[in-house]
Amino acid sequence: MDGQNTMSIYGNKNLPEGTPVRPLVTFALFAYNQEKYIREAVVGALSQTYSPLEIILSDDCSSDRTFEIMDEMARAYDGPHLVRVVKTDRNLGGIKHYLLRGTQAMGEIVIEADGDDISKPDRCAAHVPFYEDPSVMAVTGAYDLIDEDGNILMIGVKSSSFVEEFRRQRALFKKTRFPYVLIHGATTSYRKKAYSFPMPPLEEIDFPVDIFLSFLIHANGYRVGIMPSSFVMYRMNTGSLTNFGGKFINSQDVEIKNRRNAIWDIQKVGLLEWLATELGDDSFLNRDELAKNKLRSETIRDWTNYNLLTRFKSLVKSVIIGDRAMTKWKFVRLLGRFPLYQPKSFTFIFRGR
Repeated sequence: MDGQNTMSIYGNKNLPEGTPVRPLVTFALFAYNQEKYIREAVVGALSQTYSPLEIILSDDCSSDRTFEIMDEMARAYDGPHLVRVVKTDRNLGGIKHYLLRGTQAMGEIVIEADGDDISKPDRCAAHVPFYEDPSVMAVTGAYDLIDEDGNILMIGVKSSSFVEEFRRQRALFKKTRFPYVLIHGATTSYRKKAYSFPMPPLEEIDFPVDIFLSFLIHANGYRVGIMPSSFVMYRMNTGSLTNFGGKFINSQDVEIKNRRNAIWDIQKVGLLEWLATELGDDSFLNRDELAKNKLRSETIRDWTNYNLLTRFKSLVKSVIIGDRAMTKWKFVRLLGRFPLYQPKSFTFIFRGR
């Protein structure tokens, strides 16, 4: 992974070392083309009450003023925390960007934040006690949902609310040492060790980093702690990697999302298979679910290249084996080319799998 071509250090450059009672923590804020929201995100970072604290404000080679705004705010900071402002020499993308700063962090614990969200001042302090348990490798929690303008939409939303996503992830594992926990990346912290697990080549992996690290943590036999309270204001906006402002405006968005998720699912299967080989143990894998997931995802990815006869045969096969979800998916996409399938109204109704 590349480093950075720009770095400045501000704030308390004589940051004290951590102690067993108060370990050194890193608050890492990740940003990319978020000049509209970055000021609020940086205020949340600089307002943290915990110490000793290193703050990393990291820009992934934005084309707007995101980095300049972060640097201006850090330069004016005169508080107790050490602040590093860094910029990658090229756009790395989610996983590489997060892993790079995680491995460079000075702290034993790394609090992750995104450039369009807002962390409450006591967020770091609330996470630290969980790590007294050596089996805990990450902590995730609830959040308050806000819109693009910062208006609160919901308070105390828990990751357990995403039942379908939890089932999809959990189904890939046959067993784990500790109960599988769905990580919501915007609320999460990690023990620094999590960034140093053996990892596969990252060139072909671009699904969200929270899922990536969750798979590594659970496969390696560690626990994810659950924070019941909300210490993050999570923004729904149309520029997000993993959400579209809470709505789809047309059927093309549905198709783009479905195909993107299918490609991600193929990558997830590859990651878990690599982990089984690396660990010399595949007992944690649900091989049947992995095979089924991979077949479905490859079908969704490649559907646009199938001719009508191949599509029809594939549809009949789903009917025969009783796969209702894929039968519906294939039926409404029997005609047309990605992302313009017909009939559009049916495509929108059957937006899921």
